Amino acid sequence: MITDRYIRMCMASDEIQELWNPKVGDYFYNADRPAVGLVNNIAEDGLVSATYLRITYDKYESKNVLGIVGNIHRLKGTKFWLPTQSQLQSVITDKGYFRFSLIELFYRFANANADKFDSMDEIWLAFVMKMLYNKVWDDEKDQWIKEV
Repeated sequence: MITDRYIRMCMASDEIQELWNPKVGDYFYNADRPAVGLVNNIAEDGLVSATYLRITYDKYESKNVLGIVGNIHRLKGTKFWLPTQSQLQSVITDKGYFRFSLIELFYRFANANADKFDSMDEIWLAFVMKMLYNKVWDDEKDQWIKEV
């Protein structure tokens, strides 16, 4: 589930955003027009077709929508990648962690931190940020803090 906190966590995770190589099927947040979208097609000229799944009309109301389609000229900048759990798992295994050893590490992390988060996406992102960058999420400041 893509929560508002998960969007804020992703927007603040510069390290994760730098890894984004947009592909069909990626979820993203469009900060220009507060909305969650899904990449449908990327043309050779870079034009991206997207379907919007949730649009925020004002700070008090966010609605799920069915299939508002639009084109985007650039995905980077004001668009932020919202990686899926499998994409986050790939990020961490691509950095050299053995997939099966992660099960035990994630289990311990999730048990110690489950009460801080509302979704598995949030927990997985927090786990990746902790393991790779030694950063923890500060909910009050809406930012990642480097642990010393």
